[in-house]
Amino acid sequence: QLRRKAELTQTAAAERSGYSDKAISHLEKRQRMPNRRIVTSLLHVYDADEQMPWFDEQLKRLRRKDWWDSLAGAKQPSGFDIYLGLEDGAMGLDWWEPLVIPGLMQAPKYARYALSPDPYAIDTDDLESRLQLRIRRQEILTRSKDPTNLWAITTEFALTNIDGPDAVKQDQLDYLLELIKLPNVHLQVIPEGTTLRYGSRGPFTLMSFDQPDDPGVVYIEHEPRAVWYEDHTDIATYRQVLNHLQAGAASTKQSGVLIDKHRKEV
Repeated sequence: QLRRKAELTQTAAAERSGYSDKAISHLEKRQRMPNRRIVTSLLHVYDADEQMPWFDEQLKRLRRKDWWDSLAGAKQPSGFDIYLGLEDGAMGLDWWEPLVIPGLMQAPKYARYALSPDPYAIDTDDLESRLQLRIRRQEILTRSKDPTNLWAITTEFALTNIDGPDAVKQDQLDYLLELIKLPNVHLQVIPEGTTLRYGSRGPFTLMSFDQPDDPGVVYIEHEPRAVWYEDHTDIATYRQVLNHLQAGAASTKQSGVLIDKHRKEV
């Protein structure tokens, strides 16, 4: 966005900064981990040196992978390490997940079933690494300093179609009821039978950051690699989808009642 604001093409930015078009393209598409040297150079080219302190903080967050580095054996989409850094530094997450409970809201028992639908098709060590990664990511919601604001939207189908024995279902619904007590965590459930024009788009996450004029980033997870959108037009489109989904969902209070209802029925 800063390059566009400076009215420069990637080629012009490359010529002025001394870096290649490819390096700048990979950086903008989040296909490579940024380093301070290229960020400093590009900010100078974009006449935005005053933003370096903010980028320094983000670079620190991106590199602060002390806990997920130890889980390197877990198979994840290409570029997921960058997502982890961004998720850790995001001010807010808007999450649409229609078929399963959103990952940051999954109880350990449920997460194990969600990660291993076929217990014979996944390596045990890999399953444990992926499970640890999923659980540790949830700490951004409960940390004492700047906990992330999460606004998740899911469906009643996801609440009722929980794989596993009743104990797993009860545990997951209890987990949700506790999570939504947090002031920074909000969950809306779309009741069964609701017609949604945009519901077929599939799951996505919109991350927001504490930076002026930053529209955010949309992340869509695919195998073997993830897809990122950060153009203003794309972000506006996904925000419109979120607005539509929120309007069609039960309120956060009504959603809590719905979760409690299904919990009592298990």
